[in-house]
Amino acid sequence: MPIKRKPKDTRRSVEKALDKLWSQIVLKSWGYKCAMCGGLANQPHHYFHKAQGLRARWTVENGVALCFPCHIRKVHQKGDVEPCRDAIIQKIGEVKFNSLKFRSKTIWKPTADELRALKAQFEQLLSN
Repeated sequence: MPIKRKPKDTRRSVEKALDKLWSQIVLKSWGYKCAMCGGLANQPHHYFHKAQGLRARWTVENGVALCFPCHIRKVHQKGDVEPCRDAIIQKIGEVKFNSLKFRSKTIWKPTADELRALKAQFEQLLSN
């Protein structure tokens, strides 16, 4: 009889878990309060688009919590992102924001071990 082995996390499953954890951390870090209108936030938004480079994808400071109307109507349909930028700058400061801007343009090709370590770090952040 073959030995049953515990299935390893595939890269895709770890990335999917990281996306979900990132979303939860962003919402929690903003106190579930919309950065634009102050209402109940239920959607995280990447300020620097996650497709610009993987470095921006899981950087918590790159996230802002928004309510559905602000996220869809104001940000995605109207393109009104200045309030998001201003809220992030107010939260992390101009120097960190400029560093985030620079880092968001760098490509990061993490190893599977780096992804698993980031996942463990995110899980630890949520448990606190």
